[in-house]
Amino acid sequence: MVYSVSQAIYNITLHPLAKFPGPRWRGAFYFPFFHEIWTGDVVSNWHMLHEKYGKIVRISPTCLSFTGPDAWKDIYGQAANKRSFVKDPDVYAPPTDGVADIGCKSLDGAEDAESDSM
Repeated sequence: MVYSVSQAIYNITLHPLAKFPGPRWRGAFYFPFFHEIWTGDVVSNWHMLHEKYGKIVRISPTCLSFTGPDAWKDIYGQAANKRSFVKDPDVYAPPTDGVADIGCKSLDGAEDAESDSM
């Protein structure tokens, strides 16, 4: 219990993402994020959050949601004059043949079956 409260306080005050807008309870805990995935309310909830807080919203202690074309270019785009944006290795599968893979890793750390069949 003490650890959970300490972690929540850290998440909303000292965490590197604490400066981004969004409801404090979303910045403190993961359960709102997991609950809306379970109920299927992600799209409507995140839309309402963006209408209230703007183009960048903190949706969980470690996740931000972006809207707008500039974010898409910065996150997913490649440009010759820009440094490559390092993708999160917990989410994106590392390239096995030197070419970046868009297949994501599953929860157990293995690549998705779909990306294996490509």
